Amino acid sequence: MTPRQKVLTVLRGGRADRVPWIPLCSGRFFSSLPEYRKFIVDGREAVGQEYTYDALRFRVEFYREIGADYMEWGTPSGYRVVRSKVEVERTEEDGEVRTEYRTPIGSLTSVWVYSEEGHTYFPKKDLLERPDDFKVYEYIVEDTAYEPDYE
Repeated sequence: MTPRQKVLTVLRGGRADRVPWIPLCSGRFFSSLPEYRKFIVDGREAVGQEYTYDALRFRVEFYREIGADYMEWGTPSGYRVVRSKVEVERTEEDGEVRTEYRTPIGSLTSVWVYSEEGHTYFPKKDLLERPDDFKVYEYIVEDTAYEPDYE
């Protein structure tokens, strides 16, 4: 099944050939990989048809190599996230938002910092930093379900 077929099958109440696994690997994560640095120019991802397609191809192949599906990442509105074996703690202090996911096999933490100049948050600590983090992330994804929330 393609990633799209997996997700649509599950959303329709069917069974996919495996659980769709769509990790969020930020640009910061990719730019930390030596093989990806050729797509970085002056501290930013290079823009242009050749660079853009090659960078996207690299990302898609990376996801395939780790056994993940490559799709847009996010939760549709009108739903709430339900987890039974993962504890999530979100704290805000001094302009930083810290989210910790605790599982029986390990924990993952992300930290975002608010920028007054940009009026938005920027990552200070990525959720996925080491290859071993993917096992914990996979556990989190497998424990995540979505229920309708129309209120």
